[in-house]
Amino acid sequence: MAMDPRPPLAAAAELNARLWINCLQGVPAEVAWQRPNTYTNSLGFVALHLLDARYFLAGYLGLSVENPFQASLADVQRIEDLPETAKVPLEALRAPWRALSEQLAEHVPDVEVAVLAAPSSVRFPTEDGSVLGGALFLLHHEAYHIGQMALLRKFWGLPAMRYDRRA
Repeated sequence: MAMDPRPPLAAAAELNARLWINCLQGVPAEVAWQRPNTYTNSLGFVALHLLDARYFLAGYLGLSVENPFQASLADVQRIEDLPETAKVPLEALRAPWRALSEQLAEHVPDVEVAVLAAPSSVRFPTEDGSVLGGALFLLHHEAYHIGQMALLRKFWGLPAMRYDRRA
C-alpha cells in the first residue's frame, strides 16, 4: 500500500509558513528593503517573492485565491523591476501570508491523491512530472528562499531565524 503524500506535503507547507514568519520577526523597516549590494536581493523582496510563489502553489493545488500584490508584480522579473509602491512594510505581507497558509493547510488534506499523481500542467526542473512533484518543487523553492531570508537576517546583524513556534 502506497503512502498518502498529503500529510508530509501539509507538514512541509506548515513548516515553511512558520519559518517565513520567523524570518521577518524583528526586522526593522530601514533594513527590510535594503540590499546588501547590487547583486543581492533585499529581505523584503525575497519575502514578497515567496508570498507570490505561495499564491501560485495554492492555485496549482486547486485553491481559488488572488494575490493582493499581483498588480505590483505583473512585470517584475528581478528586484530592479519592482516598483517603489510594492515596497510595503513587512507587516503588510504577514496577514496575507498567514491567511493563505491557513487556507492551504485546510486544503491540502482534501486534495485527491489521484490529482497529486496526475501529470503536471506546468513543467518544473524535477524528474517527477506529477502534480505532487511540482508541489514538492515549489515547497523546496520556498525553503531555498527562506534560507536566503535567514542569511540576510544575519547579514544585517539580527539574531538567527528560529525554528520555534513563536510566530
